[in-house]
Amino acid sequence: MKLITTLILVLSVIFTNCRREKEKNNNGLGLLLLLAASNRGLTGSQSTAEVFANNSSVTSEDSAEASSGVSGSSSKAFTYSGTNLGGTLTISNEVYDCFLGGTITFNGSNTFIADGTDVYNRTTTLTNGTRTITYDNCVVSSSVTINSGTLTFTQLAPDSGTTSMKTEVISGTTSSGTLRRTLTNWKGTLKGSMTVTLTGRRGTGTGTIEHDHTIVLPSRVRTWTLINGRVFKPVLVSRSGTLTGTTTINGTKYTINKTLDVNLD
Repeated sequence: MKLITTLILVLSVIFTNCRREKEKNNNGLGLLLLLAASNRGLTGSQSTAEVFANNSSVTSEDSAEASSGVSGSSSKAFTYSGTNLGGTLTISNEVYDCFLGGTITFNGSNTFIADGTDVYNRTTTLTNGTRTITYDNCVVSSSVTINSGTLTFTQLAPDSGTTSMKTEVISGTTSSGTLRRTLTNWKGTLKGSMTVTLTGRRGTGTGTIEHDHTIVLPSRVRTWTLINGRVFKPVLVSRSGTLTGTTTINGTKYTINKTLDVNLD
């Protein structure tokens, strides 16, 4: 499994596609769908704040998920301290080119303990996780550009038990199959700000979006397509928990108190 591919894909997914998942409530509107209905580019509202908060929280969870596959990366940005059964995974200045221009740079680390050497079928305990993403004129689409900003995700000790990721091949093989990852007892914070330019039907607006959230996630399940040991096409199967805190858009603060309850068809 090439971990860098996984990390890049899951950390950037909220700003590089219109959420492939469809939630069963109005707060699950994809970011680009919301922008398409915008009249004046980036304007503050409770619904806009919730969309950015929700999608950014998914990215925080994804950073933990990426840490479960701590083996097989050929990227020089990754270093390991320990063995495949336990240690620390560190990423330093891994630069990703955004699809339409600009870059995202990743830094961070995670401590892990695994119950086996098979990265495709094992349970990994995750602690002390951090991820920092820095945006530099990242052009997501004709409607969205993240001009600059940094988001920091910090894993917290869960209220009970431990944070773990169960990874298993549920059909086929690593050459052609499906991988399922179940994240359990994830808790963390998301803090930071971004300067974003949005283009709507009647104009363009640039503003600052600031996040200060706590995410509690008892369970989340995502599947991936396996092709020759690498993972592609993430699909969110289920997600439950809470998202609380604030999102500030152009100086106006919105309270986020969201129950996460996503079961997808």
